[in-house]
Amino acid sequence: GMFGNFRDRWAGRREEILRLQAIASDRAGVIMGLTKYIRLMLQTAILDRISASLCNAVTGRDDGQTTLDTLERSNLFIIPLDEQRQWYRYHRLFADLLGQRLLQMQPDTIPVLHRRAGEWCEQGIQLEQNSLQLHLTLGRAKAFGGDLAGACECLERCVELDPSDSSVRAELGDLYLRRYQYGPAIEHFRTALSRNPKQASL
Repeated sequence: GMFGNFRDRWAGRREEILRLQAIASDRAGVIMGLTKYIRLMLQTAILDRISASLCNAVTGRDDGQTTLDTLERSNLFIIPLDEQRQWYRYHRLFADLLGQRLLQMQPDTIPVLHRRAGEWCEQGIQLEQNSLQLHLTLGRAKAFGGDLAGACECLERCVELDPSDSSVRAELGDLYLRRYQYGPAIEHFRTALSRNPKQASL
């Protein structure tokens, strides 16, 4: 499953865990002030990339921009992905924690959240056909919904837009593997490893 082997994903990441613990301890007061945003953060933990309007679409709320602005000002748990501060991602371990918590508390909402994300991206792509973030998010939503062919199509577009992204190459290889298309799977895995040898140990 999407959140399966949760503990395995933490193996060898002790330093990151300790760093997060140190941040949490040092900024405990700030973190307490973020509790009103926890529902939004839980529901958007399914997303590898987040924007204010995508947060709103997925959660049905209207405070996505306020939440992201607050998290960024607090210097906690999110990382900007562009100079315009339109797209962000959660710190990997924090996303894992949120995702595990969502799985425990509201497992039935996860397919709904993915569907909302996919619908929002499909609308956005009509206006921004060259948006890497939109194609990537839509591809992952399709994969979660079982549309592996559609997911491959979206991620192939991502590769066209950014051939250097080894993580997308590896993800695409995994999708082809799940479709029993071993030729494309091997090709993408080889390319991913040639660009980022560290992935060989994952």
